Amino acid sequence: MPGQIKKTIVDLEDWVARLRAEAREPHQVQLRYYDALPLDFFFHVDDTVFVGPYLHGRGSQQTISMEFERPGAGFDYWCEYFDGLWSDEEFAHDALPTA
Repeated sequence: MPGQIKKTIVDLEDWVARLRAEAREPHQVQLRYYDALPLDFFFHVDDTVFVGPYLHGRGSQQTISMEFERPGAGFDYWCEYFDGLWSDEEFAHDALPTA
């Protein structure tokens, strides 16, 4: 549907703004933008990381997810990879680029 992706991003920006307004530590709520095809998902909560592929033509329930816990090499690897992308100003930005 035309404009649906843009609407989804605008809705996400609004939701993040509301979270920041209510957060005890607003700097802990972050949204970053990048211009690349997402090949993997990364979900980190406490001492557990979940990662997995985005597969063309398959829904999220039809893909394999991997779970890694701290301490562990997999946990360290994926956290380092994600944190490196997140903090790379040439890859991820705080605002959408204006064109």
